[in-house]
Amino acid sequence: MLRVRSAPGEIVRVGKDVVIKEGETVGDVVVLMGDARIDGEVGDLVVILGTATLGPAARIRRELVVLGGDLRADAKAEVAREVFVLGGQIHAPEDALIRARARVHKGFDFSGFKWFEDWRTEFPKLRMGVDWVTHGLLLGRPLPPSLGWVWWVVAAMLFIHLLLAVIFPKPLQSCVDALDRQPVGSFFAGLLAVVLFAPAMLLLAFTGIGLLVVPFLVCALALAMLLGKVAVYRYAGQQVGRQLGVAALQSPLVALLAGAAVLHLLYMIPVLGFLAWGGFTVLGIGNAVVAAVGGMRRGDAPRAPVEHPAVAAPGSTPPLIQQAGAWPRAGFWRRLLAMGLDAMLVLGAVLLVTAVTRSQAVPVLLPLGWFVYHVGLWTLAGSTVGGMALRLKLVREDGRPLGFAVALVRALASVFSALVLFVGFFWAGWSRAKRSWHDHIAGTIVVKVPRGVTVA
Repeated sequence: MLRVRSAPGEIVRVGKDVVIKEGETVGDVVVLMGDARIDGEVGDLVVILGTATLGPAARIRRELVVLGGDLRADAKAEVAREVFVLGGQIHAPEDALIRARARVHKGFDFSGFKWFEDWRTEFPKLRMGVDWVTHGLLLGRPLPPSLGWVWWVVAAMLFIHLLLAVIFPKPLQSCVDALDRQPVGSFFAGLLAVVLFAPAMLLLAFTGIGLLVVPFLVCALALAMLLGKVAVYRYAGQQVGRQLGVAALQSPLVALLAGAAVLHLLYMIPVLGFLAWGGFTVLGIGNAVVAAVGGMRRGDAPRAPVEHPAVAAPGSTPPLIQQAGAWPRAGFWRRLLAMGLDAMLVLGAVLLVTAVTRSQAVPVLLPLGWFVYHVGLWTLAGSTVGGMALRLKLVREDGRPLGFAVALVRALASVFSALVLFVGFFWAGWSRAKRSWHDHIAGTIVVKVPRGVTVA
C-alpha cells in the first residue's frame, strides 16, 4: 500500500509486508500494519501492529521493537542490543540468542507486578480490546468471527432485542411501519439525531438546569438505538421471507432472528461490516424517532385505481397522463433487468467511443454517460431503452410527466441510494409501495404500462 525509503538502505512500509532474504543487508526497517520476515541483516527493526519473524540467519545490529504484535524467532537469531515487545507474545526456544544477548522488555513494572506476564489473568479485558482492534477495527468490521468473546456479546444483545420485542410490541410495530413508509426520512432523521445529539447535550449542560434533562435524553437515545435496531432486524427478516416465499419468516420473533443473522453476516466482512453497522444503526435510530413523533405519512401507499379505462386501443395516442397512477407498480426484478439492459447499452457505447478515439477515459466517461443517458431519456420519454423493452414508465406521484428538474433530482438522489450499500435500490423490492429511496426523494413511481399503450 505504501512504501517509502527514507534514506539509502532504510525501508518504511505501511500496510505491506517486508521480507529481507538471507545474505541481504539493509539499514533500519519500519513496518506499520504489516509483517516483517528477516533472514538477513538489518539495523533497527520496528514492527507496529504486525508480526516480526526472525529466521536462523537473522541478525539485528541494534534494537528490535514490536508493538501490538508477536515476535517469532529461531534459536540462532541474533539481536545485538535490546528487544522490546508490547501488546504481543514472544515465541522462541528457551536457548534463542535473543534471550541470551538482549534484555527483553515484557511490559512496565508497577509495584512489582509484571504486566505482560500476568495481564491475561489480571486484565483480560485489555487483551480482548487489543484483539478486537487488530482483528476488527483495523479491518473495518465490528464483528471479528475469530474472537469467541464477541459471540457472547452478540448473544447477550440478541437476548435484549428479543426481550424488547416481547415487552414493546406496539412501539416496535410503529418503528417497522415508519421504516416501511419513510425509509429516506428515517435515515435522515437518524443522521440528524446523531449529529445534533452531542451539541444539544453541551448546550443543555451550559444552562445548568438542562443538566437534569441530559440523563433522560441519553436514556432516550439508547432506547431509540435498541428499539430501532430491533425494527431493522425484524424488517430485514420479513423481507427475506417475502422474497423467498417462506411464510414462517413473517412471524415477528422469527423474522427478528432471521434479520439479525443476515445483518451479522454483513458485520463480519472487512470494511463493508462497519459501513453496514453504521448505516443500519442510523436507520434504526431514525425510524424510532419518526415513529415517536408521529411523523408517518400515509400518502405513500398505492392509490386506489381511478375509473378511467386502463388500456387504449392499439395504435392510439396515450391515455390521460393521470391514468398512469392507476397502473400497477413495477417490482424490483423487472426494474433490475431493465437496468441491466441499460448498463450493457451504455457500457457498449462508452467502449466504442474510447476504442475509436483511443482514449483511456473509461472511468470518467462511464458514470458521465450513465448520468446523461438517464436524465435525457427520463426527460424526453419518461423511460430508458431498457425500461421501454420491459414496458416500464417513470411518472410523478400525481401521474404527470417528469420534466428535466425532477429527472435531474432523481438521478442525483440515486447516488445516495447507491452509497448506502445500495439499500436504497433494494428498497423497491422490500417496501409495499415498491419505491426506491430516490423515488421517495424525487416523488416518482415506476409503473408497468399495459399492452396497447405507447410507453414513450
